[in-house]
Amino acid sequence: MDSTDQFDTSPLLEENSLQEDTTEYTGDGSICARGNPASKKHTGQWKVCSFALVCSFCSYLAYSSIAKNLVSYLTKVLHETNVVAARNVSTWQGSSFLAPLVGAFVADSYLGKYWTALISFTILIVGMMILVLSATLPLTSTILIVLPAWTDTNSFQHIIFFVGLYMVAVGYGVQSPCVTSFGADQFDDTDGEEKTEKSSFFNWHHFTVNAGALISGTVLVWIQDHKASFQSVEVITVLALVPTYERILVPILRKFTGMANGITPLQRIGMGLFFSTLSMVSAALVESNRLQIAQAKGLVHQNVAVPMSILWQGPQYFLVGVSEVFSLIGLSEFFYEESPDAMRSLCVGFYLADISAGGYLSSFIVSLVPVFTARRDSPV
Repeated sequence: MDSTDQFDTSPLLEENSLQEDTTEYTGDGSICARGNPASKKHTGQWKVCSFALVCSFCSYLAYSSIAKNLVSYLTKVLHETNVVAARNVSTWQGSSFLAPLVGAFVADSYLGKYWTALISFTILIVGMMILVLSATLPLTSTILIVLPAWTDTNSFQHIIFFVGLYMVAVGYGVQSPCVTSFGADQFDDTDGEEKTEKSSFFNWHHFTVNAGALISGTVLVWIQDHKASFQSVEVITVLALVPTYERILVPILRKFTGMANGITPLQRIGMGLFFSTLSMVSAALVESNRLQIAQAKGLVHQNVAVPMSILWQGPQYFLVGVSEVFSLIGLSEFFYEESPDAMRSLCVGFYLADISAGGYLSSFIVSLVPVFTARRDSPV
């Protein structure tokens, strides 16, 4: 009887020891950089995600610093009209969010997320250096020596500027889906706790991106254009609402829905679209009021500011920030979760491509507005 009991219990002890060994590694088949099974204790999770968050912070800090000052630079330095400058900015931003499709395809099919992101960061840095060169060209008298006779300094400056500008767009756009999906890959889907932390990663990733936008919109933009820093209202809203959503709203919603993330990504996207619609309504009301004041004061044909407080734009920027917290983070999480393992970067790239479509559509609308609104008594 004793020997039988000993014979029955020994396999159970061996099975338990094997189970303890297997729990050390991820259950989704992930491997480390050396090609070995990924250990939960020594690889992945927030240890690696922290580097991905820093990369996203720095890249958007550089990108947003250019974007917030771009209209002013095009109109005041390169002497473009407001319509042309707005169209160029919208086209550039659309290209920035179209490049992720190319980067995601290369990452998933050939180079992998890490090497694709590394190459794109190099392109981004080179583009920033070219932009610095283009800004210093008017101050360099020796540039006339190397220019052909048929080329003037201004046109050459335009060429150098737009080459650097679109290199920044490519560098920033290519790394975006790679870094996002690479960071989310550090969590094991077979572990319930890590799967919940993966959802938190998308929230904090968007938080760090907007932290870079806040610095670019306050510290860096303030140096050049004080008024442009007002766009930071949207960023501050995002920075305030992401921790609020993560620490307060999710636990409350979890009690009602029973879901670990509070609500589904699709429900989150729907709420974001609702607030986005409200922001457009607010912007339309403010613009209508501005035009009425301009007509009443006789300022339609004068290049002066309308006597109207800039704080009227506060609600629309606030609502845009609220919509970002729900829609953009929900979109990134939805595309990542619903994609197969081998196409996650590409699917995250598709989420960014809809922003690209919005940029190109904005450029198209800006071009059409003067055609349909220009009259003898109202040029724009």
